Amino acid sequence: MYNEKREEYLERIYKLQHEKEVVKPSNVAEELELSPSSTTEMIKKLRDEGLVEKDKKEITLTREGEKEALKIIRKHRLAERFFTDILKLKWDDVHDEACKFEHVLSDHVADALEKVLHNPETCPHGNPIPKHNSIKEEKNLKVLSSLKAKEKAVVVKITEEKKDFLCYLATLGLLPDAHIHVEQLAPFNGPMLIRVGKCKYAIGKEITDKIWVKEI
Repeated sequence: MYNEKREEYLERIYKLQHEKEVVKPSNVAEELELSPSSTTEMIKKLRDEGLVEKDKKEITLTREGEKEALKIIRKHRLAERFFTDILKLKWDDVHDEACKFEHVLSDHVADALEKVLHNPETCPHGNPIPKHNSIKEEKNLKVLSSLKAKEKAVVVKITEEKKDFLCYLATLGLLPDAHIHVEQLAPFNGPMLIRVGKCKYAIGKEITDKIWVKEI
């Protein structure tokens, strides 16, 4: 149980480090839906193991901590790809299942799984699969919310993988490789009117901040 918790923390801290300039214990507690006290205790254990550093209120993964985080992220995303490509599960179902599977998947089996899947580059949500303790992020990406009116883009990845969120995006056709045309922007951080195919939708910043695109 401890190893599972440890891996969850490392995975989430890595994710937060790539979304925020500064990661605080409160961010980790919120992400994992845990109490601040239990989060503080676990972070202390990770620091004692040399996996995280804590400077005042900021948390960062050490080199060893990042290496461990990438290993579990790789297993998670390979599991998601296995569930969608081989078992034909829906893309909004696989994240929760992969969260369970990643903790029991050995490095040896993960390597075999990667070969069976023909070395996929990304998970079903477009996030890159780490290789050899490193991760290759596509360059020149930006969040959908940063686009201006009349700009066009293609969806590359979705960083929020909760089932209800992914299910909603699927109903709009906002999947990786979907083409988007920004029709109009409402003032004062209002919703963005976009066109996906022949359909138009007004979506808020809480959604567009979690969709990464490449301009075309």
